[in-house]
Amino acid sequence: MKFVLSLFVLFSFLSINFGQGNIELLVLEKVNLLRDSLNLNPLQYDEILREASQDQAYYISEKRKLTHFQTTFTKETVAARVEYYNGNRTYVGENVAMTAAEYLNKNELNQALIAEKLFTSWRNSPPHYQNMINPKYSRMGLGFIVDNKNQVYAAQVFSSSEIRLPSAFKSVERSWGVRPSEFTCKDEKQTYQTMFFANSIQQEGSSIYFYFHDIEFFKKVIRNDNDGLALDVVLREQLPCGKENQFHISTIHDGEMQRPIYKNDIYRSNISNNPKKIRVKIGDVPAHLSGKEWDANIIIINENKLCDYSIPVDVPSGIFPLLKINPYFDFNDSEIKSTPYLSARITDSIHVELNYQRSQKQFFALDQEKFYRLLAWSQFIKKVDVTCFASVEGATWFNIELLEGRKQTVYNLLTVNQFDPSQLNIQTSENWSEMTSQIQHFSIEPLKHKTHAQIKYYLKNNKSQFLDSLLFTQRKTHVYATIDTTITLTNFDEFKFASYYDSTLFLKSLPLNKILREDYILVDREIERSLVDSLKSNTELKTNLLGAVTINNVTNYLDSATVTELLTNLDTSISKQVFNFAHFVTKYWFSSFSSSYETKAFAKTITPNQLLTIITNIDTTIIETRDLNRLNINILLAGIHYYVAHNNWNLVDDYFNAISDYVKQNNFTAQEAVELALFCNHFYKFEVAVTILRPFHEDKLLSEDGCFVLAQTATLIRSKLDQTNYRDYMNAAKQANLFRYCNWLDRSFQIQRDEFIKDDFCRVCK
Repeated sequence: MKFVLSLFVLFSFLSINFGQGNIELLVLEKVNLLRDSLNLNPLQYDEILREASQDQAYYISEKRKLTHFQTTFTKETVAARVEYYNGNRTYVGENVAMTAAEYLNKNELNQALIAEKLFTSWRNSPPHYQNMINPKYSRMGLGFIVDNKNQVYAAQVFSSSEIRLPSAFKSVERSWGVRPSEFTCKDEKQTYQTMFFANSIQQEGSSIYFYFHDIEFFKKVIRNDNDGLALDVVLREQLPCGKENQFHISTIHDGEMQRPIYKNDIYRSNISNNPKKIRVKIGDVPAHLSGKEWDANIIIINENKLCDYSIPVDVPSGIFPLLKINPYFDFNDSEIKSTPYLSARITDSIHVELNYQRSQKQFFALDQEKFYRLLAWSQFIKKVDVTCFASVEGATWFNIELLEGRKQTVYNLLTVNQFDPSQLNIQTSENWSEMTSQIQHFSIEPLKHKTHAQIKYYLKNNKSQFLDSLLFTQRKTHVYATIDTTITLTNFDEFKFASYYDSTLFLKSLPLNKILREDYILVDREIERSLVDSLKSNTELKTNLLGAVTINNVTNYLDSATVTELLTNLDTSISKQVFNFAHFVTKYWFSSFSSSYETKAFAKTITPNQLLTIITNIDTTIIETRDLNRLNINILLAGIHYYVAHNNWNLVDDYFNAISDYVKQNNFTAQEAVELALFCNHFYKFEVAVTILRPFHEDKLLSEDGCFVLAQTATLIRSKLDQTNYRDYMNAAKQANLFRYCNWLDRSFQIQRDEFIKDDFCRVCK
């Protein structure tokens, strides 16, 4: 919502003489001299602002309390008071003060001294000083009251010029009864963020829906009967070039506020099919705004008072992948010395058939199981015999051409799958032997004792389903292979192959530690579930087994019971084992919780904080410092997902701050920093994201995408940033890609609520 600056100061004066008009003009003169020294436009005297300031001066004199808020209906805020006196100014601000008045004589006060004291006091107070030099202001009014106890209560009100709202707007009846609030509805720790509620707007036809992915979070915001949501429609034309922004002066809405929907109606009308989400219709597209370019903002209401105002924003975000880490492994291969390698005698034959449709060179089906067995044998097979057949109907010349195509097809199939061409013996022919057998077996009298030409003629002129089935059988390609060899079992693949033929083989007889190291860890190969199941309780293999399973996407193939067993019996005295343990459990947390915050389906593990404690004992003479630092970052990254799933938001905050420190210390690349900033944005940690990217921006290391991530993120928190820095970020994005910059500001036009950015957009993009 538009920024309203309102401040107060308490001070005492010596006895001075007041005169209403003169004091106001004297203060105005001093303020304008100050603004002139800063090359700012002068302020003009404004009667509406004088009335609003006089109203507040009277109120604080009655309450004997410095405040910017009134309990008077329609006058609660400085904006409401300006509106009450028939003003509509986009930007307003207020300073208030109280002092003792002493008369120099019975009827006169020292007007010049009062004006000087007021001006000096406000000038020496940074927040009040900012009010006086705010470039958005063009008008000023000042009012005061001297009570019967000789106390002077003064109010100084600033504003921009009078504006005219779009004619398409309908007048809103006092904001539908929603009132301003003296205090923010959010607690100091900001335990919930509603800034993205406007991003949850979905339009379907003429209906507008509100969708939110976490109903438990939503219930923390909308929890009482008088809590609710309302749409505020803001038009693109309210941010014109060459003029100040044309927002409604109301402290509740900026454009045209639609009828609110409250708690009971919200939850009663929830049409989400997921009990953990909410989707509810909150309004319709206003028909009288048809053809206008507009945004729908969200007004969040607590106890029928303004709680927060949410604007749709284009915020890039993403899930930062864990840093690549290679597992460690041990060389304890003592089992090889005491146990000779196993060997197995393998004898078998296999026959694979390929099926074809009539006149087709490409087969359409084969027996997958048999074909995969053939491929598994490939290293042990010396020769493969292939016969490609054509069914006997049709012209012989056509069948010869057809068979050449089928021969090439089967040749490609086998050579692509690692068979050497020298192993292949491929023959082709029309299948007359099968035709002869079929004539005898089925006693096909019309074809007995006929020549090949007569049979072809008969088949051509006598079509039937029965004859088609015979011809289908004839046109199959047959692949034959045999194996007769003795193999030494040095890896798990060979063991699986041999155990298909010999059930007396035992996995424990293999050099398993060596296999885990050389067949999986060193070649970065995913380990089979069956091998993990066989070894998960073997404590002697724990280091290399944990290292091997980190290669996989762990939740895709390991159930919670297997994970639990893998994570038991950790030997904390073995640094490599502790490192692999930590690497595995961080991958498990990341895989489990980065896409879903359910906890029931996953294994119970130690907590990230406990894991951070465990790895402090790792021997850095064994584990490289760089690997240990990256492991710490991964624990923080995965730990954020873990603690979000477990609703521990304090530790989430701590982990983000720790990640920011690690980035400074560990020479992240600019690209890694950008990806990490996107991760921060995913969890609404925009200040951390800007902190991470700032040094890369200062060193001019950010890519075009990096510049835009920084600028778009900074836009969200610009009120918390040094404005020079913020504008520098925006300028960097503009320099990186002017077309993209202009398109972004045009598409997300409410970024131009910042008058400086709007003026820049109007100058360089229009």
